[in-house]
Amino acid sequence: RGFACIGGNMSSIPPLIDSEILDAVGQIHDLKTSYEDFSSEFKELLKYPFNLWLLEKIVTSPQPAPELTGIRSEVQLLSLFWNHRVSGDPDGDKREFLLTRATRALVEQRSLSVRKELLLEMDQWGVLGQLLSNGVIAESSLSGQRIQYAHNILFDYAVSVLLIEEDPTSFSEFISQDRARPFFLLPSLVYHL
Repeated sequence: RGFACIGGNMSSIPPLIDSEILDAVGQIHDLKTSYEDFSSEFKELLKYPFNLWLLEKIVTSPQPAPELTGIRSEVQLLSLFWNHRVSGDPDGDKREFLLTRATRALVEQRSLSVRKELLLEMDQWGVLGQLLSNGVIAESSLSGQRIQYAHNILFDYAVSVLLIEEDPTSFSEFISQDRARPFFLLPSLVYHL
């Protein structure tokens, strides 16, 4: 078992073997029977614990369970997670607004955590609580003063959907604002493209 590159980041967790994957999906709302219908690409993705975590968060969200047999890429899986845990209900716009502010601050500071008070107005504490309970962000210090994405892959994906625009001119301007961005944000650029 070798090490895996997930979303452009080296992972020190070796890929799971088939029996471990079957045990894991059996514990996620008994998806063991559905597993046989998953695409070979999706089964390959599920060899990595983070992707199993995404799957668990998708199927345990309050929204109706999506069709999973068509998943063939990491971006599709991340998109489903995003829809089920961030944007897919009436409060989704509020959560995306707060995450856009947080993600922009993280990129501008070249950091993976940001102080809460830089992001929040008094009426946004409920939105922050939703994002924490949905597993999108986490407190990054014992004092609870800083927040970060729950996983660096979620940060990379958030940059790709919240900050990088489709328009080529805007894309170019975003990248050229800081010479370090093409390196710091490489996984985000890959997700976007």
